[in-house]
Amino acid sequence: MVSKKKNGFQFDPRVNLLTVVLTASLMFILQGEYASVYLFVVVISMAALNCKIKIGIKYTVIFIFVYGLSLITRGALQVLIKAFVLRGVSLGAAVTVMIHSADTSKIIVSLRQMKLPEQLLIPFSVMLRFFSTLIQDIKLIRFGMKTRGISLIGKSPVMIYELYLVPVIMRMVKTAGNLSAAAETRGISWKGEKTSYEQVRFRVVDAAAAVILTGIYTFLFITQL
Repeated sequence: MVSKKKNGFQFDPRVNLLTVVLTASLMFILQGEYASVYLFVVVISMAALNCKIKIGIKYTVIFIFVYGLSLITRGALQVLIKAFVLRGVSLGAAVTVMIHSADTSKIIVSLRQMKLPEQLLIPFSVMLRFFSTLIQDIKLIRFGMKTRGISLIGKSPVMIYELYLVPVIMRMVKTAGNLSAAAETRGISWKGEKTSYEQVRFRVVDAAAAVILTGIYTFLFITQL
């Protein structure tokens, strides 16, 4: 599916999911000195093609900062940053683009069209809804603290736990309960064929993007730049 709605041009959710899967698969396999950079460039290019410019800029700043740290550190810390943190930024960017490029319902519908088993689809859909909702809850908590003039700077760990972590944990518990109720309401336990109002189509441009994306990752894997 390629949409040109208010949020601009977007690929089918399966293309963005492919980006996440390939990035996660290769982030610990590529051995080249600049593998992290190449991996990040591919992910940010997908963000730009999905019109997620703000996300791309945000993660580019994070990547540059972390990459700078890798240049000034030495020893085990440098290896840790290059091998895990830098590549983790790429994976985080890919996941963020996937979540923000389509509604959770469209992602689930697109995966169901691939005839994935419900034993795999249900945990994935619940996890996806949980984390997307949790991110919004954390933003609301931070906004509420800012509105009340509460800052965590200079606070003791106990105060940070009380002011920030306790509300987050309580929201996590409530969100889990709400998702369970919503899943049952939508017939998650129904054994028959499931339908949806969402229309998701895998078009030629999506297929071309998937082929090109797979080709780029395959090239990086074979050459080990």
